[in-house]
Amino acid sequence: MLLRSFLAFSLVGGFSWTASAGVAVRDSLPPMHTLRAEEIDSASANHFSDSVTVFLKNGNTLVYGPEDWDMERYEPTLDKRLLTEIRHATKLFVRVEHEPEFIGGDSAWSQYIADWVKRVQVNLVKTRK
Repeated sequence: MLLRSFLAFSLVGGFSWTASAGVAVRDSLPPMHTLRAEEIDSASANHFSDSVTVFLKNGNTLVYGPEDWDMERYEPTLDKRLLTEIRHATKLFVRVEHEPEFIGGDSAWSQYIADWVKRVQVNLVKTRK
């Protein structure tokens, strides 16, 4: 007989979790802007997973992914601490896996830059006269 052990329980606030083999999976989260300041203990951003973790004073931990917090930053009722962590989780840039290369290699790139600087210097001298 195949034994399955699933545990489902509800947490305060109307959202539920399903746990299987010790791993909690969320069914739904309350919108971040509905969390009151007095309920929030702290929050932190994770740059690797683009998530914002909210630690509540009642001991619960809520993890919001980008799809959960993307539009929350525009909510006027959003707690300032959460807004700060959303800003920290937002990536400003992503490094590409393969760096671009200039045709002809590094020496050709250096020559191109040197030629460009000479042209700019000539144009600057002409405009100053």
